[in-house]
Amino acid sequence: MAIDGGGRATLLANPGVPMTITLDMRQPRLFVAQIAINMLDPLVNYDRDNAVAADIPLVDDQRTPSSFIGGDHWGESGADSNVFRGSFVGTGQKVTFRVRVMGPDESAGAEGMLVF
Repeated sequence: MAIDGGGRATLLANPGVPMTITLDMRQPRLFVAQIAINMLDPLVNYDRDNAVAADIPLVDDQRTPSSFIGGDHWGESGADSNVFRGSFVGTGQKVTFRVRVMGPDESAGAEGMLVF
């Protein structure tokens, strides 16, 4: 795969306010995408009711496979509240990155990278 371009998405989530950014490559392409958490900011008491997730929930408006489901924070199979892939290799045009925090006690930052 020859590198033809790329993009970066910087995301910040606060309690109850998730953030998504979709990068559009303008045409279907072979690509590699990854998102990583690069900042956690405990605002008060970081404990059991807190969680953070950074994922790639959509490629071309289609769900990517779930990585984590169920438990205290994530939904049933197929739910939007699940954690989807953090890395994705495939063909597509639009890649959506997302970061979320659960609970009232934290903020989180993440960076998504796209290479095509």
